[in-house]
Amino acid sequence: MFVESKDSIKVVMIFVDAFSSRYVNEKYCPFLFKILQSNGEYKLIEPLFAFEGIGTTIFTGTWPESHGVWTSFIRVDRPRYQISNLILSISTKLSEIIPNDRLAWDLRYLTYKLLGKPVPIPHLIPSNLLKYFQHIPWYFFTQKNKILTLFDVVKKHERTIANLNVSSILGDKMVVERTIKYFRSKKIADLTYLKLSKLDLIGHKYGPKSNQIKSCVKILDSVLQKIIKGISDISNVIFLVFSDHGMVPVRNWINIAQLLDRTSLKTGRDFLFFLDSTMVRFWFSKEKARNIIESMLSNIKCGRFISRSELKKLRLPTNDYYGELIFVLDEHNVIHPDFFHRHEPVKGMHGYYKSSYDNPILIIYPPDNFRISTNKYLRFVDIAPTVLDLLEIPHHQCEGKSIIRG
Repeated sequence: MFVESKDSIKVVMIFVDAFSSRYVNEKYCPFLFKILQSNGEYKLIEPLFAFEGIGTTIFTGTWPESHGVWTSFIRVDRPRYQISNLILSISTKLSEIIPNDRLAWDLRYLTYKLLGKPVPIPHLIPSNLLKYFQHIPWYFFTQKNKILTLFDVVKKHERTIANLNVSSILGDKMVVERTIKYFRSKKIADLTYLKLSKLDLIGHKYGPKSNQIKSCVKILDSVLQKIIKGISDISNVIFLVFSDHGMVPVRNWINIAQLLDRTSLKTGRDFLFFLDSTMVRFWFSKEKARNIIESMLSNIKCGRFISRSELKKLRLPTNDYYGELIFVLDEHNVIHPDFFHRHEPVKGMHGYYKSSYDNPILIIYPPDNFRISTNKYLRFVDIAPTVLDLLEIPHHQCEGKSIIRG
């Protein structure tokens, strides 16, 4: 059993959704910039083409090919539930005529909740296709593949955890209020976790160069200052502020659904498709359908098909759950409408196969009493073993490497 000493390090993980490396400057983040100039450590994280799988990679320290999570929705051979339930059928069809994406999301969310069905992330999958796809929580794959999360490992070693995000619908304001109240108690767990998500929503809606995003970043910087300074008198607390991706300005919108409608193919009979924002995935029941779609999409100059060997090089799953044929777009291009946005075209996006515009980040503060790798870049699989190293807990499962060097 691990015996905790008074001076053992306590780690606070602050997950800031969509915090771009381009935001880290003196003008927009004066507090973060200041601590980085003094004794904070700043690393860029190599982007990962993994969507929902990024979070799973962060918290397991394993690659998507190992834990099995990549995109948000998978193809199911046998629908978990048909759209036969009258209430669900009416709700999903009604959401398709609501001229506001957010209201449509909320209606579907409340319907799933009311019927006691697993609540997926906000989506606008067409009602005639909904029965073919399923959102499986990341813990389904991690349990199936017998992979422990960072939190599982910490609990296994009888260390304390404080998760300040007990509800996925908590807004940033409530999370911050809860965090400040928690820190004021001075009873800090060995591992504390919180997530701030507003930056992602603003980035999608207004774009990463907008005045709205600049204002949001400044507010976020002041929030982080309030949180970090709130327990600055406790010497053994280490903060890890990190993000899962950045945000790329959108310049071009492509209507893939319209192109597919122009073919003689019938959805459900000849093929199935899923419109993610930066790629479209296909499943075929007829080879003729595959040939027609490959020929049609090959004329799009701002995208291309990717092979399974390319996915394997990226350490991504290559099974048919996620698609038999995948077409990806270049940076600054998005599919619109897609299965997450129907009416309002996004002005910022992430999740590109090849990403060079910006990077997600990791900030360690303060990095006292240990040395940190001098490499400018790290990988998402390196975060979990780094946290476990700080807590002096073994990390045999992790496929990444701790950046702590002593």
